[in-house]
Amino acid sequence: MRNKARHLAESMKEFITIERHVELAEWKAARWLEPEKRVLRGETLLVRYCEEDQPSAVAEAIRRGAEKYKKKVELERVGQLTADEKKLFRWSYDKLSVKLRLADTGLKCTLDDMVLRSTLQEGDKVVVYSRWAVDDRLPISEQKPFTPTVRQLLYGPRASLDKIVLDRAEDGTVVAGYVELTMEPTRRSDRVYCFNSIEKPIEPGLYTLDIDPNNIYSYLCLQVVERLCSAEEHGKPESNALYYRLTRNKPSVAWSQTAQQAQERFLRGLEEFAKEGLLHHFDEERADYISGHGSDAILLVQGPPGTGKSYTTAFAVLARMQGAMAEERRYCVQLSCKTHAATDVLIKSLRKVQQILMKLHEERPELFSKYFDRRLLAVPLIRVGGREQLGGGFIEYPKDSSFNKVLKEIGKYRWVAVAMTPGSAYKLAWNDREGNCRWADCLVIDEASQINLPEACMAALGLGEEGQLIVVGDHRQMPPIVRHDWEGEPRRTFQEYESFRSLFGLLMSRDVPIVRFSESFRLHKVMARFLCNEVYIRDGINFYSRREELLDDVSYDEPFVRAVLKSDYPLIVVIHDEAVSQTQNLYELSLTRPVLEALSKLYGLDASDGLGVVVPHRLQRGLIRRFVSCLTTDGTSAVDTVERFQGDERDVVVVSATESDPQFIQLCSKFLLDPRRLTVALSRARKKMVLVASRSIFEMFEPDRETFENLCMWKNLKRFCKDILWEGKVGDHNVCVRGACI
Repeated sequence: MRNKARHLAESMKEFITIERHVELAEWKAARWLEPEKRVLRGETLLVRYCEEDQPSAVAEAIRRGAEKYKKKVELERVGQLTADEKKLFRWSYDKLSVKLRLADTGLKCTLDDMVLRSTLQEGDKVVVYSRWAVDDRLPISEQKPFTPTVRQLLYGPRASLDKIVLDRAEDGTVVAGYVELTMEPTRRSDRVYCFNSIEKPIEPGLYTLDIDPNNIYSYLCLQVVERLCSAEEHGKPESNALYYRLTRNKPSVAWSQTAQQAQERFLRGLEEFAKEGLLHHFDEERADYISGHGSDAILLVQGPPGTGKSYTTAFAVLARMQGAMAEERRYCVQLSCKTHAATDVLIKSLRKVQQILMKLHEERPELFSKYFDRRLLAVPLIRVGGREQLGGGFIEYPKDSSFNKVLKEIGKYRWVAVAMTPGSAYKLAWNDREGNCRWADCLVIDEASQINLPEACMAALGLGEEGQLIVVGDHRQMPPIVRHDWEGEPRRTFQEYESFRSLFGLLMSRDVPIVRFSESFRLHKVMARFLCNEVYIRDGINFYSRREELLDDVSYDEPFVRAVLKSDYPLIVVIHDEAVSQTQNLYELSLTRPVLEALSKLYGLDASDGLGVVVPHRLQRGLIRRFVSCLTTDGTSAVDTVERFQGDERDVVVVSATESDPQFIQLCSKFLLDPRRLTVALSRARKKMVLVASRSIFEMFEPDRETFENLCMWKNLKRFCKDILWEGKVGDHNVCVRGACI
């Protein structure tokens, strides 16, 4: 058993290492090209520093830094600097805000094309480097400008891309713009995960912005896994509760009869209020989740799209907390997701359920007191390391807070819920080298299909030995992002231990108790029926929805748009015969644009909650964002990739498959044709889903078994939408509109 456990820890370490080396190799390969060519590939932005664009204090600080740097270089040509001289010429741009103009100097494309192609977004970490470099070691007369090398870029100054501001002409094209950066400090270098930045002066001239190659998150995962390897060597595998349960047999945790009865009483209270018409009903699956499984060491909860996983989890958490209160036992619940946005959703759901209980207490205090512990209403909700303010009802510690203070805050309460990402869990446990800092009595990991095993072990650093682990997710939706071809990896250890799989996917193959939800409260019943037949029936889930809400019936003159908007068809497939596009499709833009504008005009749908567009590639996202203005509301865009759209929903969602070139589709089949991508894309809409795709996809044939099975879902979607609502030409291509109705 110990030998097998050691192999799992070592395979996790190798998984992280290989993934990082592949990621870094891809970054380096893209930077061998000249910046102007990288701009065409969307990898780089070309910008210009102009002193007159900066506030006077910033411009002065930059000038002083440049002067110190030049003086230091001159002295270094003569000989090595003393410690006092190095101190004298020390300077830093840390936290300095700089504005840089977008530039098209030397480009074979317009400024508009550069912005359209760019994959850089606000919030990204970037490397800022001069377009032309010189060898400072040479005398000035001998210095000749050259394109910076990949190695120089690796150690270039770092910054945070705070804002991209664009000036557009009347036709929507970008004619000018600028970016705002916040310069960041140098970091410790380990030459694989984090490269320290060598601060160079910013002077008037051209600069390039490239995505930062550092991956601190992977480095933290590596530290956790190395600690697991060390724990195995020293016979202390219990230092991480999740790892211990994956490698040893621990089916249950301490949960007394008193606690179980209080947990069941919580559910009976919900049922009583439902009978009174003051609360909705809980089906058998959700009731089992809320009132049962209190002693299970690991509990899996599979929730297909729209089944209210986070909402039901909030009830389940408070039911378990009531169980702990019944025996006056301290109980801290940790809520963790991979992303900050998903973590916020989870703790907001807990606050929402708290407010529901408060309202029930106000309306029927005697009935409430019979079934619920009033102390549940005062359980503090702590958010650690969040990026956005959640508002009233939460105790918030932003990412720059002292984690010692956070631990003291958690320790003040007997019953508390704490929300944090795995990275924040690592920082809380960082000062405790022995791994004895166990603050959590229950750990809930949501969106677990996107979390890999090392990340999950990092989230579980604070879970006590007798704490319960609840893993919520759906392996039929998007998996963790990996770069290496792990499915084709021949080494036995990876095939046996599957350390590259998501936590949810790995536990699905184990003998772990599981609760499965079957009713969706988001999707129209037609969409749910298709996903049930194609996806969830394989898991024994009779996935369904009772929703029948449709768009209102309105008239529209253009026949193609009228067919797409036909109100009694909640699921539409638009098939065209354009067949030359790869990661950007202008023809699909011409098809989706009038549909989206009609939805905005006729139904008043906006980007915040009404309309959404899902695409597979960033170039298509940029194209649609540029030409469809109704998809942007108050700076928020409703167009995004499948990965970023998971967890979101809209009244109407349009999916642009984008790829139409048969050879390109075949080459990238594992990307576009992955059934998990299609499942996520088709499950974001509440009232209407429109899929726009090339005939090339539906008519493709592939002898590879896995690809053929993936293609079947696309072909079956076409068959499912059996009613032909319109056929004809739009522009230069033939188009067929098919639909499925109730």
